[in-house]
Amino acid sequence: MEENILKSFEGTEFKVEFKDRKNSLYIPEDDELVQKLCRIYNEHFGKNEKPISIGGATYARAFKNCVSYGAMMPDEEDMCHKADEYIKIDNLINACKIYAKAIYELTR
Repeated sequence: MEENILKSFEGTEFKVEFKDRKNSLYIPEDDELVQKLCRIYNEHFGKNEKPISIGGATYARAFKNCVSYGAMMPDEEDMCHKADEYIKIDNLINACKIYAKAIYELTR
């Protein structure tokens, strides 16, 4: 993306400068952290889901070996950061149970 931006300003009087850049976040699917979090989610719902990667920026990229672990529930519309964002109470309770189990498992 930066390369395309720089090319679009070539030959102009403008100087392009990128500030406060954070590196991309990439943790492999077979990483122990990712595997553990997936296992916890799948055990809770009786599923066999694979981890997903989104294009959004998260605070997780500010840390080493950290991933974003959201509260997306099976068969529910993703309302994350959309107008009128909400979560159903049952889904919030499920998310809390999953997070509690994840915290326990990751700190053992």
